[in-house]
Amino acid sequence: MRRAFQDFVTGRFTKHEVRKNLNALGLRTRRGRPVPSQAFDAMLRNRAYIAQIDIPDFGISTCGDFEPLISEKVFFRVQGVLDGRYEVPTPRQRNDPDFPLRGYVGCESCGKPLTASWSRGRREYYAYYHCRGRCRAVNISKGKLEELFVDELTRLQPTDGFMRLVKERVLSAWREMQGGARQRIAAIERKQKSIREKLDRLDEAFLYERTIEIDTYDRHRDQLREELTLAQMDLTPASSKKWTWRASWRSQSAFCRGLPNSGCRPRPNSDNGSNNCSFPTESRSTVKVLLEPA
Repeated sequence: MRRAFQDFVTGRFTKHEVRKNLNALGLRTRRGRPVPSQAFDAMLRNRAYIAQIDIPDFGISTCGDFEPLISEKVFFRVQGVLDGRYEVPTPRQRNDPDFPLRGYVGCESCGKPLTASWSRGRREYYAYYHCRGRCRAVNISKGKLEELFVDELTRLQPTDGFMRLVKERVLSAWREMQGGARQRIAAIERKQKSIREKLDRLDEAFLYERTIEIDTYDRHRDQLREELTLAQMDLTPASSKKWTWRASWRSQSAFCRGLPNSGCRPRPNSDNGSNNCSFPTESRSTVKVLLEPA
């Protein structure tokens, strides 16, 4: 189960894939059957993996005298993902290295993104991008469409003057982000302080004043500890300083300047071979936004 928690929390696998992989490795129910979906959900919620024993019917909630299988950080992170409080990168099963533009280039006739497939000829297979469903407006070879895409990238290669303007806007946006990050860090630190104060008051009420029962103490203590762990997890990305605006700018600038600038034919129009294909216009919109005054 340690592997199940670790695989799921990364976002590289869906819950179904994690369960399928564990069943393939030999995970079984008490009756010797593969673990079903509902049982697997309950396993991901089971606090026994962090050495916490909960028996609601008898009002028991206590720490076990054994080593936890999963760290509290990983366990509560998984709970946050299951509850929808945290987003993780989802695996994209539809990506195919043979057709990198599938789903990205659109059909000008129906407006839907193109799909792609291999077509069998007399002697070999040929790769084509084409429209979906009943629309037959686009049917273009893989090599031709990808060459058009390279032409589009070349046409959008920024000038030195444009890059200077972008750098100014990037720096301005980064300063705004830094200000927002400082505010988020301060808010999280205030929340952590408040939770610790509640834990102190809870300990005082139970240990010294004897005004609450042990089951009430255990329930509130566990809830506050979970809130404190989640707050600490929120603080880590907010206070990270590994990625500066200068490093980000160098990366983006190198990418823009690394676009191909030679050996490309002029971009054909729809009358001589573009086959009703259209590339996304987000890049042009981005240019307009970057140049507008803040």
